Amino acid sequence: MTMRVTLSNRLELLLDGLVEVVGEPLSAPLQAEVVVVSSREMQRWVSLRLCDRLGVWANGELPYPRAFVDRLLALCPDNEAEPPARYTPEVMSWAIAKALPDHLAEPAFGEVATFLRQGDEPVDVRKLVQLSERVADCFDQYVAYRPALVDGWQQGQGDDWQAVLWRELHGAARPEHLAARVRRFVAFCQQGAGPLEGLPPRVSLFGLGVLPELYLEAIIAAAARLDLHLFAFAPSRPGREPHGLERSLGELGLGFRDQLQARLAAAEVEVVERFEAPAEPAGALARIQLSVLDGDQDTAPLPVDRADRSFAVHCCHGPMREVEVLHDQLLALFDEDPSLRPRDVIVMAPDMDRYAPLVAAVFDQRPRGAPTIPFNLTDRASREQYPVIESLEALLRVVGAGSPPPRWSTC
Repeated sequence: MTMRVTLSNRLELLLDGLVEVVGEPLSAPLQAEVVVVSSREMQRWVSLRLCDRLGVWANGELPYPRAFVDRLLALCPDNEAEPPARYTPEVMSWAIAKALPDHLAEPAFGEVATFLRQGDEPVDVRKLVQLSERVADCFDQYVAYRPALVDGWQQGQGDDWQAVLWRELHGAARPEHLAARVRRFVAFCQQGAGPLEGLPPRVSLFGLGVLPELYLEAIIAAAARLDLHLFAFAPSRPGREPHGLERSLGELGLGFRDQLQARLAAAEVEVVERFEAPAEPAGALARIQLSVLDGDQDTAPLPVDRADRSFAVHCCHGPMREVEVLHDQLLALFDEDPSLRPRDVIVMAPDMDRYAPLVAAVFDQRPRGAPTIPFNLTDRASREQYPVIESLEALLRVVGAGSPPPRWSTC
């Protein structure tokens, strides 16, 4: 069993490596090819590109990292087959909402009590649910990124309100959170040999620029029992001093690569570098990419030609005008480059819920006969996609307006 790591500053070059791997059929024709990806957008991009390159791409699984790690951990006999529901944020949030009102009189919960109610007034139910959701998400992140903190809470360390709350939720049972399950899985892989039953003999991880250290620990442990191919995005060459732009905007990615290099140093791993400088470094974007790739520390301003369209800033008077300009610019790009397709374009926004109705208004309602651009909106809040959630919030506001704190049923 082997582990191979491919690093590149271009997704297209990483895709070349992935095509080489999946182009070799698995030993069993009905086994699924597993390619772990980081997002829904990457799922679609990889599927379409593999179809283009291979002609046919079928019987493939593209899980997210957390789903794949949970699948790995379930193979350990000492772990439960499924992660206990009480550790999922969705279930934990309701358990927190049930527990919090009983602790508001304790000194450690003073700030929480001040947030949830004013003086002797009843607890604001809406705030209680919102806070519980945030705390549950934080607990879930603590387990993945700060497992030592959670282990300390489990052992009785800490007297702040988060530690007290965690022990009430999980202190009496055997630890079944992610960190504990990973430790048992690593020990299981070290003790045994041979392939892991229930997994194909080959797994690829594609385009991952950030990964929690716990996930990385479990994945590297699994590499002793299967062939693992990790295709990681790296905007700069290894061993170079990071560019200032990468340090300011890519801190998480740098941390992930440091963790990866530290763990790979202690393992027998083949590392392949597929770095490529921009083909035409005359444009502003290409020069920035080249500076990041080589770790250039020159901070002098770059001269920009007014005719250079590789990097453009459009100043607009409002969100609606931003979307209108975006639409017109995309039409111009499609007109200039017939090979460019809508599926080749991704548009990012800091708050998609704010822009979603504007995108629909501009992109859907064009004059008769005018070209249209197909689009799909993702990364929207649940309440925007499912109006019933807004109705539930309204109901909670009514309940909390003139009634005592609710007694939540056990989840």
